[in-house]
Order: sequence, then C-alpha cells, then structure tokens
Amino acid sequence: MDEGRLAAVLADFARTLTADFSIEQILDHLVNRVVEIIPVTGAGVLLMKNEWEHHFIAASDARIRRTEPAGR
Repeated sequence: MDEGRLAAVLADFARTLTADFSIEQILDHLVNRVVEIIPVTGAGVLLMKNEWEHHFIAASDARIRRTEPAGR
C-alpha cells in the first residue's frame, strides 16, 4: 500500500469531518476513497442493530449494497 496515498486519504477524511456535511455524506466519501487505495472491488459501512437487523449506510457502489443480507 502506498503510504503517501493513504496519508492523503486520511487527511481528506479529517477535512470532511470539520466541514458541514452529514454523516452519510462523510461516509459515502470515505468508502469511495478507500477503494482508490486498498486493493478491493468495493467498500461499505454496515450498521448493525443486532444479529439479524443490519443495513449499509454507505457503499462504494450498488453492487456492494446488493450484498446486504436480508433480515431473518
């Protein structure tokens, strides 16, 4: 992993935290930047209420959102 690119993404993320963005906008931005520097095909932030109830609140693309498990 390129440490310089990682540092740039983390600095960019820190700047978004001090701006007037919603948490959803911040997380959307973060997952999109993560896929630029980590060798993955997608990224997401999953909110889990319990073992059966969870959903993505941010995803780098629609494919990631489709991986969301259905509730039991």
